[in-house]
Amino acid sequence: MLRNILLINAFIEGLAGFVLIMVPSMLLQDEGQAPQTIAVSRLYGILALIFGILSFLLYRRFEYNHMYRQICLAVVSFHLIVAFYFYSLYGQHLTASIGPFILHLILAVGFMGLYLKEMEKFPAHG
Repeated sequence: MLRNILLINAFIEGLAGFVLIMVPSMLLQDEGQAPQTIAVSRLYGILALIFGILSFLLYRRFEYNHMYRQICLAVVSFHLIVAFYFYSLYGQHLTASIGPFILHLILAVGFMGLYLKEMEKFPAHG
């Protein structure tokens, strides 16, 4: 069940990466962006796509060990940090939608719930 964190992350990040590569204005939801912003949005899309691919590869080989514990917690942390960053962008009126904040917060909380539900399956020591 916990390995589903990686599968869900693979799907969401892979899809988001593909969309941002094709339509970089989706990141901040502003059609009149400067070329530099478009370049950074596409770069983020490439990184998200690679993160999705890595998550899928890790999902396929999942084991309850210390390394996968750290990976799952890193995925949770990533979504929590990105959520708060998008909230700050929304508060500064740099993005038109609060949607990315809500999505990443739901992912962080949901993934943390899955982790807490099964954390006892990990060995006590590395």
